[in-house]
Amino acid sequence: MPVPRNSKAQPPVIAPCLRVVPTALLTKTIPSRLTTDHQSTETLPSLQMFNISYLGGREWLPQMVHNSNRLQHLSLSNCSSLLSFPTNGLPTTLTSLRIDDCRKLEFLSREMMAKLTSLQTLDLVQSCDSLRSFPLGIFPKLSSLYIWGCQNLESFSVEGGANENLSHLDSLAIVTCPNLVSFPDGGLPTPNLTYFSVLECNNLKFLPDRMHTLTALQFLWIQSLPNLVSFAQGGLPPNLQTFWIKNCERPRPSAEWGLQGLVSLRRFWIEGNKDLLETLLEEQMLPASLHTLKISSVSNLKSLDGKGLEHLTSLQELRILGCESLEILPKDGFLASLSFLGIWHCPSLKKRYEKKKGKDWKNIARIPCIRIDDEITI
Repeated sequence: MPVPRNSKAQPPVIAPCLRVVPTALLTKTIPSRLTTDHQSTETLPSLQMFNISYLGGREWLPQMVHNSNRLQHLSLSNCSSLLSFPTNGLPTTLTSLRIDDCRKLEFLSREMMAKLTSLQTLDLVQSCDSLRSFPLGIFPKLSSLYIWGCQNLESFSVEGGANENLSHLDSLAIVTCPNLVSFPDGGLPTPNLTYFSVLECNNLKFLPDRMHTLTALQFLWIQSLPNLVSFAQGGLPPNLQTFWIKNCERPRPSAEWGLQGLVSLRRFWIEGNKDLLETLLEEQMLPASLHTLKISSVSNLKSLDGKGLEHLTSLQELRILGCESLEILPKDGFLASLSFLGIWHCPSLKKRYEKKKGKDWKNIARIPCIRIDDEITI
């Protein structure tokens, strides 16, 4: 017969060799009292990784989570009724935290966040709907932040403003936050940021100020920002290697972007903005260093301006996808540097440049590797 829960004779439950608690362990392996009594003092002193999911109608995490003083990795997923963290917060030993599909969960209080001085990775996915502003500087070692589907998130903040130095942050990804409207005044004080993406944020009008100061940034991806009117005032990050701009219809390119001066840029992908593409080509704004150019889903694009490509003397790969109206490639062919041409879901191009049958096959035949849908010619 089990010892009654309120018995003083009951010893703490200890599992000294436990390293990983798999999904749903709370409801199966560990006695149910650990999940129903959120004030439980059970301890798992050697626990390093804890995956918790499907807590049913439970509204609290067990206090045991806080008491696991060697815990490094915590994942919470599909806990639709979960409302709060343990009253004492989370173990200060945590290095990674993932919260997925826990919409009712109140995000960590400022006091709780300040104690997580070892946290390096935070993934917040379709959770914590009450969160409206995220303080970027509160985790002193945070290197990777991924936020997806936070419905009411409106802003990011930095207490010290532009004078703050968030040198620890290496990667920042923001996806499907429809109410996001602002970044910290003065830009992102993240001198070591190498990856930055903002996708599907319908109300966002501006990217962070002073993007040109992000000298470590190598990968920039912006997508589906229908109200984005301006970015890169003062120039793009000078050491970009990859730049994707997809389904952002309102921005107009300008010399201020400094695209031509991005000598490290190797990969450029544009999707869905015909005016932007045509301007970039007509004014030869793409840098000569470009290695790969990808053009996709540009509706009503009839032809590709060869003059806009002729200065791209390092271009090795050209990939064209889903441009159903595109009928003709540059009449004079391509630069000798081009080693791969890929065409997918472009019916007019497929007909015109079909191997040995197409009217203009001869214009591309010298390219070492050609792929048109599933047919590859080497």
